[in-house]
Amino acid sequence: METIRLFSPNGKNYYNNVQFEYVNANNEVFNIIQQKIEEESAGIKVEMTTGSGEYKDVFINGHAAILMTPMEGNTNLEWLTDDRILVRISGRLGESEILKLGSSLK
Repeated sequence: METIRLFSPNGKNYYNNVQFEYVNANNEVFNIIQQKIEEESAGIKVEMTTGSGEYKDVFINGHAAILMTPMEGNTNLEWLTDDRILVRISGRLGESEILKLGSSLK
């Protein structure tokens, strides 16, 4: 692991967002981001232009998730846990790889 970034909003003494960035031998990067969703939050969303890829509803450890596979670029997998943690995995991973990685997170 080369980089770990922790982000804390101004005026708070705890972290609510963590990003793990992994780089493989081919210099390809993938990220795992976990963000605590507070009681009120600004609209958190990820968009992909119509026709530029495929959306798929999947389940990760019993949680509804969305898999976004663009024609070019990073594959994204997102879900919300019972304790309101938004988990996002993004990188040049195949569908089976990203689903396996997501399922391994407890």
